[in-house]
Amino acid sequence: MPASQFTSEEWKRINEELDKDQAKYGLPEREYGSVLLGSFNIRKLGSSRSRSPDAWEFLARVCRSFDLLAVQEIMDDLSCLRRLMSLLGPEFSLVVSDQTGAFPEEPGLGERLGFIYRWSAVERMEVATDISFDRTKVLDTMADNYPAFSAAMERYVKGLEAHREGKRRRKPRLRFPIFLTFIRQPFCVNFRIAGHPGTQPYEIMAIDAHLYFGASVKDRRQEFNALAE
Repeated sequence: MPASQFTSEEWKRINEELDKDQAKYGLPEREYGSVLLGSFNIRKLGSSRSRSPDAWEFLARVCRSFDLLAVQEIMDDLSCLRRLMSLLGPEFSLVVSDQTGAFPEEPGLGERLGFIYRWSAVERMEVATDISFDRTKVLDTMADNYPAFSAAMERYVKGLEAHREGKRRRKPRLRFPIFLTFIRQPFCVNFRIAGHPGTQPYEIMAIDAHLYFGASVKDRRQEFNALAE
């Protein structure tokens, strides 16, 4: 059942069950000296009207469990994010990327990537950037693998022509023989972990990535391996 269809009484029972044992349902237990990091794909986090008040309270509860949380699938409508931040309160702050995954004013499921962080534990530093491959790298990769790319493009163009002529329902999917560039640019932010009394602060470069799912494990490994590099 979609969460939007739960009644207030059902939400009450869900929260009571979570109160009994948060760790059982994947929410970490807080220990002194630790800072809790997490990643949360909140599916199509768009209009603030797309979820019930109880669902928003539940999302805030989950987010509040972490000190630094990477969030994926933030839609272009930021009213959702503003509502979530208002529920979290002044203890938390936010940094969000530009839209990625779709060209402006053209069809496509573009999204943003963001980090929610707790002021008392995490401080944002100077760097906030996308992770991308510059044009020289892209061109060199294509040149070094020209026969394979040429064959892939030939198949794609034939399929695209058939789509435009109405002979096939959907546009073809271009499957690159080797990694060329990210479908959605990963978002990278420099944070300083404040630590606790008696511990030393340290800096990290946090990467928020919504990697390409594709049609096979091979498709997924291309972006994963490129990100690891």
